[in-house]
Amino acid sequence: MGLMLLAPMCLSGCLRRPIGEDCGWPPDPRSGPLDLNKSADRDHLREDIETAEDQAIRFMDSPRSKGIDSNTAWKQCFIKLSSIIVTDHRLTPSQYDAVIGARPPGWDLGVGIAWAVLYAWAARAAAKRIWRGQGATGGGIFMMAYVSLAFAALGDLLGEQWAGSWEDVRLGNGHIGYRLDRVPWGHHRVALFGAGLVLFWLVAVLRSRAARAGRERTPRPTLSLT
Repeated sequence: MGLMLLAPMCLSGCLRRPIGEDCGWPPDPRSGPLDLNKSADRDHLREDIETAEDQAIRFMDSPRSKGIDSNTAWKQCFIKLSSIIVTDHRLTPSQYDAVIGARPPGWDLGVGIAWAVLYAWAARAAAKRIWRGQGATGGGIFMMAYVSLAFAALGDLLGEQWAGSWEDVRLGNGHIGYRLDRVPWGHHRVALFGAGLVLFWLVAVLRSRAARAGRERTPRPTLSLT
């Protein structure tokens, strides 16, 4: 279910693939002036910038940049492609710079929701096992508290890896580099740990109530004297 949320987004949100490794600029279907007050034009510029960054990284990693310092190769290529974009879309350098690092609308939310679905599924399985083995006793609640902390910590760690992996898919280049720092997950670890803790307990409480309701609906056998 989590993956189904991301599949449609990737059809429109994944990066347009660069062509070659020679720091060339792929044909732009939206050539001409852009109005950055329009969300569609702003999204197009963001995609152009991401493509230029990715093309520069591919050029830096390719044999074509042999003999050039890596940072210099990336910088020269990115500046060249940025100049093409600014000129083609009739932009000022400040307008261009303001969009560098912008995130695609809804992408990070979709990644987070998909992870929350998987996390809740795993939490439900763990809570079911604990309630079934320990019950809602002091020992069961203590075990649930311990497991909830471990789940939230592990979920925070694995969730960050999940977000980074999907960023790799979106960009279409295993060399993410500095772009990984733009993924929001790593900047909100404490808040996401707390959210994981709350979600685990919410799932655990709902699972406990469901189990109790199931027991109450189950007819108890009666002893017949006739």
